[in-house]
Amino acid sequence: MRAASILIAALGVAIAGGSVVVAARMTQSGPVAAAKAAEAPANTALVLVAKTDIAFGAPVELENLTSMNWPKDSLPAGAFTTLEPVINPALGVRRAKHSISMGEIILPGKLSEFGEAVTVVHKLGPNARAVAIQVDAVTGVGGFVAPGDYVDVLMTQGDGSALQTMTILQNVSVVGVDQSANAEQQTTVARTITVEVSPQDSQKLALAQRAGSLSLTLRSLDDAQDEALQPVTMADILGSKPLAVAPPAEVVAPAPVRPTILVRRGNEEAVVSLDAARVSAPVAVTP
Repeated sequence: MRAASILIAALGVAIAGGSVVVAARMTQSGPVAAAKAAEAPANTALVLVAKTDIAFGAPVELENLTSMNWPKDSLPAGAFTTLEPVINPALGVRRAKHSISMGEIILPGKLSEFGEAVTVVHKLGPNARAVAIQVDAVTGVGGFVAPGDYVDVLMTQGDGSALQTMTILQNVSVVGVDQSANAEQQTTVARTITVEVSPQDSQKLALAQRAGSLSLTLRSLDDAQDEALQPVTMADILGSKPLAVAPPAEVVAPAPVRPTILVRRGNEEAVVSLDAARVSAPVAVTP
């Protein structure tokens, strides 16, 4: 009996100790910890920031957040100073509408509403359209295109010496690769690349996919300028003008065949055209 009592008492102490540890962790993770608030200078405010990187579409949870003292005069509008507007299990979870980096202040525009699903639509800017382009390992830059990159769209059309490639769109934002809008996805050979374009450019892409073959070029991070590019033809590749095709030879109609007669004058014979015979004087034929 005494041993059982001792075991129960030890178990109670362990449970109590575990509760204290959990409570301490919750207090340290909370953005309104009393100790931190007491240490905050008068000209700063305690705000919620990302404790870890939060990917697009990922739920924002307690372990993703921490608090930081931030100067009040440079505090972004809408920054959260309490936990309740972000974490509320009774209402569901809020998700990241854009990728959030570690140490970044949590802002309302970065989060969905409670329980709201996050799709690629949340990545589109005002009056923008999402258009999918069919690609393969070659036309899709070997699978190195990821959401968040910027690309140029090229169209190749024609045949033989008339084959040409032209740049139809420049500096286009990639919002999705296949079914993923996560910029942290592994490199993979995609079948479709979804880009963000204006309504007018969406029509250009739809027509270009029917008129020729599309391919992408990946832009560098510091290349934001659009350059006027001329179409490239086979002559540019070969370094000379394409061979001129000779026009078809003119077909000359054969001279018409005129009827003739055989004229005998004594021992002499001559072939005379009927037209000539009609205009010449009658010829006496010796029997």
